[in-house]
Amino acid sequence: MAVWIEPVTLEGEHVVLEPLATDHAEALADATADGELWKLWYTFVPSPDQVTAYIDTALEGRDRHGDLPFAVRHRESG
Repeated sequence: MAVWIEPVTLEGEHVVLEPLATDHAEALADATADGELWKLWYTFVPSPDQVTAYIDTALEGRDRHGDLPFAVRHRESG
């Protein structure tokens, strides 16, 4: 990872943006299963069984290219 990029958590009134981590896999799988979002042609969402690979790819992009993947968490419900 680029040494000048520091992980940051951004907090607003309704949502929290936090650096994506493998710990987010279960919650993201639950979120993608709601409405079967991966079946929609106009969005890119992994199926629940592909969330771990999606996170791994995002974290590889962070480490190799300085990408900044975030998880968006609803503040009230978590």
